[in-house]
Amino acid sequence: LTTRYVRSIEPVPTRPVRCITVAHSSELYLAGREMLVTHNTRTGAEWMLDEMTAFPNYWYAMIGPTFDEGRDIMVAGESGLLACAEARKIRYTWNKQLGHFKIRGGPECDLFSAEKPDGVRGPNLRCLWWDEPASARYGQELWTTVQFAMRKGNVKILLTGTPKATPFIKYLLSQADVII
Repeated sequence: LTTRYVRSIEPVPTRPVRCITVAHSSELYLAGREMLVTHNTRTGAEWMLDEMTAFPNYWYAMIGPTFDEGRDIMVAGESGLLACAEARKIRYTWNKQLGHFKIRGGPECDLFSAEKPDGVRGPNLRCLWWDEPASARYGQELWTTVQFAMRKGNVKILLTGTPKATPFIKYLLSQADVII
């Protein structure tokens, strides 16, 4: 790895941007020479709603870097679950204190924090969306715990986030059962 330093910072005018959306069956989006996870909050929210509406008889989960970031970005942010559900005219309830999202008359989804690896114990999940896994202090421990929770139907895990070549992301890339 090459060490890089910031030499200067210059302001530039802002312009409208859009998160990258990549269509691939693996649901894990990687970019660059080091195959780093890309930032895809909108993709994560749309993917979660697709899964929840297609398979309503299961339980779902989301993991944010912290509970507050998960709530404010993954769920309530401008590209989050609530905005996507409203755009699709999906009726839902959202308890922001508990981090509990429910499509009316359908499936439920709980929000967990990557700060607490043991927090995901217990649920019988079909799908899980984990945002910013590269920033997780306990990434490998959380990944191990998540594996035990994924036990209903055709299980799927989607990772989205800012590109970082952390030991945990490198660990994921080394696993034979991770599809890239």
